[in-house]
Amino acid sequence: MRKIIITTIFILLSIASTCFAVNPLLLPDENSLLPLDTNRWKLFYININDFAIYADSENYTPIHEVLHDDCRMVDMWEWRVYFKNDSSDLFNDTYTISNIIYDFSCKTVSIKRIIQYDKAGNVLRDFSYSDSPKRIVPSSTGELVFKAMDYYDTHSINKK
Repeated sequence: MRKIIITTIFILLSIASTCFAVNPLLLPDENSLLPLDTNRWKLFYININDFAIYADSENYTPIHEVLHDDCRMVDMWEWRVYFKNDSSDLFNDTYTISNIIYDFSCKTVSIKRIIQYDKAGNVLRDFSYSDSPKRIVPSSTGELVFKAMDYYDTHSINKK
């Protein structure tokens, strides 16, 4: 009986240690494309094969529009880092910061601005948009990101 308990504890500890492991490539440092200010930029979505997205908790603003008075909406900035799949270097040499409006009630997203930076923090491109809101495509990566942001909005302690 004693051997069974010790074996069970050993197995549980070995499984738990891998569950709580942190990928060192996802820890920000001065040479990475990840945000250094983790008090401000909160990781809310990651797909190891594609990208990671951080929400700017300092400029996360619930909004109300005349046509959408009853909708739960937020205007926020996202820091997005793309991963390389075909190289030993995991990160691309650029990242983007985007201004996005999420409408959780109508299930739409509006991209207002995307700024692309190089690894040194220099602006490569700056796009502004005045498009109408776009509906979220069901069963897409966009829907997964949308649901992650909805969860972040519902459970964030940083909401104003």
